[in-house]
Amino acid sequence: MPSFLLSPVGRWLAGAVIVAALLGAAYVKGRSDCSANAELRKARAEVEYLSKRLAELDALAKRDAARAEADRQYIAELEARIDDTPENDNVCLPADAAGRVRNIR
Repeated sequence: MPSFLLSPVGRWLAGAVIVAALLGAAYVKGRSDCSANAELRKARAEVEYLSKRLAELDALAKRDAARAEADRQYIAELEARIDDTPENDNVCLPADAAGRVRNIR
C-alpha cells in the first residue's frame, strides 16, 4: 500500500475520490432513469395517439363498407328495374323526319 494512503490527508483524499465516484455514478444512473422515463412517457403517448387514430380509421372503414353495401343494393335495384322495363319497338321519328335530321350538318 502506498505510504500516501496511510497519511490522514491521503485517507481523506481517497474517501473524497470514492464519494465523488459514487455521486457521479448515482447522477449518471439518475439521468439515465429520467431519460428512460421520458422515453417511456413519449412512447405511451404515441401508442395512445396511434390507437385512437386506428379506431377512427376502423370506424371509417366500417362506414365505408356499409355505404358500399347500400350502393350495391341500389345498383341491383336499378338493374332489376332496367330488366323489368318493356321494350319499345316504336320508331321515335318517322322516316321522312329522320332523313331531314340526317341532312342537317
